Amino acid sequence: MKSKHFLIAAALILSVSAGAQVRRLSNNIYVSLGGEYAGLFDNQRIAKPSFGIGGDLGFGYELQYNRFLFDAGLSFSFDHITSKIGDTTIVYRAVDSEGDSFVYNHLYRNNKYAFNILNLNIPLLFGSRLGSNFYFLAGARVSLNFYGKALSNTLLTTSGYYDRYIGEFVSLPNHYIFNDKPVENSRQFALAVDVAVGGEIGYIFGSYTRETGFDVPRNNTQFRLSAYAYYGLLNSHPRSGGVKSFGPMFDYTGGGSEAINYVMNSVYLSTPAADAYINRLTVGLKLTVLFKMPEPKRCVMCEETITPRRSGGSGRFEYDRMVDAQK
Repeated sequence: MKSKHFLIAAALILSVSAGAQVRRLSNNIYVSLGGEYAGLFDNQRIAKPSFGIGGDLGFGYELQYNRFLFDAGLSFSFDHITSKIGDTTIVYRAVDSEGDSFVYNHLYRNNKYAFNILNLNIPLLFGSRLGSNFYFLAGARVSLNFYGKALSNTLLTTSGYYDRYIGEFVSLPNHYIFNDKPVENSRQFALAVDVAVGGEIGYIFGSYTRETGFDVPRNNTQFRLSAYAYYGLLNSHPRSGGVKSFGPMFDYTGGGSEAINYVMNSVYLSTPAADAYINRLTVGLKLTVLFKMPEPKRCVMCEETITPRRSGGSGRFEYDRMVDAQK
């Protein structure tokens, strides 16, 4: 008898708990705005690690099913990344305007670089809610570089050693020998396509209101504040027209009586960096606003359905009145 009562009680508990497990599904669109800290790293340590700041504007779709989350979208990011290398000396054999051969020394110091990078990012993320207000997302992000510009500047000091004379020649502007001449250069480039792994973790402000009655409006907006990070797996070495290297890191053209055009190429657009493997790192903070998409309204009291049936052998019809009420 006791076992029979126990089975009945267990069945009642299971039925109640099964009824309490309501599957909640919502489709959402989102807009996000973030600030980030971006970096470039090369395996040959040609330059010191490059870091800078930037921003990210995104939009997309999110599926929420109970605690499960799925995100797919697009974002545009712009980063201004700076770097520098140590003092560098380049030596050329040259001929002056009078036909005399000499060794031409170039000392480049205070070498600074900047990269302006505009990317289109395509994230694909999976995650879950953690407790009531926390969540995480993890997955992959493809980055396509739409625009890139490399800026460089340095101070150039030159000197010369003549075969015919003893000692070093300095401060002879008419022979293109000078001290601390500012040299600047800019060049467009395109980073290679990158696939990064990473994700975000954050806090949810507010929840969707599901049952409010007929005269109370529902809350269909959510806010999230999160930290995110992505690390690129592929080589992002700059490409431009299929050419990987652009001549010496420091170069000049002309000679003799011609005016010399001094050029300092950006560190990652130079021959010494032609075989460098470059990875990207991005970390930041982001604010996301989610808007719940419209969904079919729940049926509270639907139309009556009248079904005729024959009553015994009397030839009369009776009607079953069935009301479809969704709970």
